[in-house]
Amino acid sequence: MRELDDIITAKNIDAAAGEAAATAAEGCPYCGGSGFVLQADGTAKRCVCYAEQRLLEAQRRAGLQPMLRRMTFASFELACYAPGLQAPGGRGQSYYELARAALEKTKSLCRAVCRGERPRGLLLFGQVGSGKTHLAAAAANALLGRGHDVCFLVVPDFLAALARRRTQGRSCCAGPNGPKCWCWTIWARII
Repeated sequence: MRELDDIITAKNIDAAAGEAAATAAEGCPYCGGSGFVLQADGTAKRCVCYAEQRLLEAQRRAGLQPMLRRMTFASFELACYAPGLQAPGGRGQSYYELARAALEKTKSLCRAVCRGERPRGLLLFGQVGSGKTHLAAAAANALLGRGHDVCFLVVPDFLAALARRRTQGRSCCAGPNGPKCWCWTIWARII
């Protein structure tokens, strides 16, 4: 759980920085690990492996576990949702219609962020296996791939980390006049 504490205490998660981003993949067949490929005109160009390493490092810093790093909007299979079966509590909509709406709203949120807007957010809720984590990870991966900063937290882990910090009397950014951070605000609202 130390990684989650590090994420919470991080003041700036920068998807464009990181040690692994500065070095290319060792043994790359194109650049041999240098991160650059020489062009016919004598100029050097960044190798493909450099961008891949930057994305991988950004995914790690964002808190995405290896399985979640592969999740995309394209891999969200709407065919897995029954089009003719009404979802309980779905206000007359089928599982398919609800999944399609969630997919479109999540994509819309990502497009807004990429346009520089600051949308209010999106709450994904539903039964186990309804696709919440897949859509959240797909959104995180889409935004990371476009250079945006992301922090991916699973709610139970987040609450456990907040509780640990609370019992330790620590804040993310305690100042000379006491704690002045969002963690304390969230904790107060939860309690």
